[in-house]
Amino acid sequence: MLAVSLSKRQLTRALNGTKTVGFVRASQIIANNFCPLKLGVSFIWIYVGGYLKMSDNSIVFMMLNFLGEVIINPITLPTITFLLGLLGGHHFALSRDKRKEFNEVAKELGSKFYTYFETDNSYYLPSTKELDLFASYVAFYKRNNYAKRVLQLSDSLRRDSESWTENPSTGEATQNSAYTSKTKEHALKVSSYFKRI
Repeated sequence: MLAVSLSKRQLTRALNGTKTVGFVRASQIIANNFCPLKLGVSFIWIYVGGYLKMSDNSIVFMMLNFLGEVIINPITLPTITFLLGLLGGHHFALSRDKRKEFNEVAKELGSKFYTYFETDNSYYLPSTKELDLFASYVAFYKRNNYAKRVLQLSDSLRRDSESWTENPSTGEATQNSAYTSKTKEHALKVSSYFKRI
């Protein structure tokens, strides 16, 4: 016997009696179910069953029957909602802590990039190690792109350093006039990952 006040025989007869069980037919069968939750489950149960043309011994029929009993059960439903609330609260608490930690680290690294853009001096940029450690704070679906941006920035800084040569007689350092640095372009791409959330 279903917990929605309908016997399996009644539902099977209703499902087998017509090719498609519409809302009118369903409402006639479950008119004695005045509880909104029971009424909603009954509508879904009968309508889906009629659409799939299920027999009383089909697997889907039995699964829906079991699901209806679980949902209506006065002990099971509060327990499930309590556990879902517990898991949801724990998840949101973790997300809040991660967001706070991300913002703290992002603020520190972001300020270094800001100083670099203001002074155009690569001395103020974060080290490669600092940028690599920050990867753990980046969303998993962005980490590969972030790692590529950091590598591009690191390579650009290395080329900047190699573009300078020292005059052996005067000791004066001069940069190759044909060289064009792309460090600022790569730094701008990396800095986009430090936006606070």
